[in-house]
Amino acid sequence: MARPRRPDVVRLAEHDYNNTLESIAHEDHRVADVVVHPGYQEEGTFSSYHDLALIKVVDRIRHREGVMPICLPWGNVARRILHHNNVTITGWGAKVFGGNGSPILQEASVTVFPSEVCNASYSKLHFYSTKWPRGIAEDTFLCAGQPLGGVDTCQDFTLPLLL
Repeated sequence: MARPRRPDVVRLAEHDYNNTLESIAHEDHRVADVVVHPGYQEEGTFSSYHDLALIKVVDRIRHREGVMPICLPWGNVARRILHHNNVTITGWGAKVFGGNGSPILQEASVTVFPSEVCNASYSKLHFYSTKWPRGIAEDTFLCAGQPLGGVDTCQDFTLPLLL
């Protein structure tokens, strides 16, 4: 089974890959280490659990305009602060399903829902038991989207939430 590709560089403050004259210059940092979540299932599996990793860079990152840390709430704090509120998501995903990624960072507003809302909605899909065999639970997912679907950072494919 193939290992996930390991990044060599982390780029910060990038907005438009095609514009070399942006008002805030990007900076590249060499990767020292990548720690993939121990529960992540590699290529060849269809499951969607634990698809995250920590990336350690070689040099110290200095905070400046366009480069600031983000603190994400977790557990009960996340549920209390985020549920039923709008959050901003960003990404360079495809603008159409199956298309190429956008060279310009995209931004969208989505609502955070309790995971049981996503679990109930997505459980109606034919591939649900393969992709989420243990269900979509509060301790493993942050559920966010729009009730009618169509807003995502990876590609223009999100399912409507059947509220």
